Amino acid sequence: MKTSTESLKGKVVMDENGMMLGLAKNVSANFRTGELVDLLVEPADDIDQTLFRQNDKGSILIPFSNVQSIKDVVVVETGEKTR
Repeated sequence: MKTSTESLKGKVVMDENGMMLGLAKNVSANFRTGELVDLLVEPADDIDQTLFRQNDKGSILIPFSNVQSIKDVVVVETGEKTR
């Protein structure tokens, strides 16, 4: 899957069941290896943020390996991997 990190910003992020998680803010990367690590998501108001790992700025962190599709929206797999 090829996309730029700039094109991700502001896209709606949904889980595989169609629930809106929030808006994509950024991507964290391992600069040594170039591997994309986490998708940083500004959480939607009605999301239980305690179900997700968070950074110190309140973004929820979705492992980039959980990203299933990037088109008009970003679809991610949720579950134990996100915690």
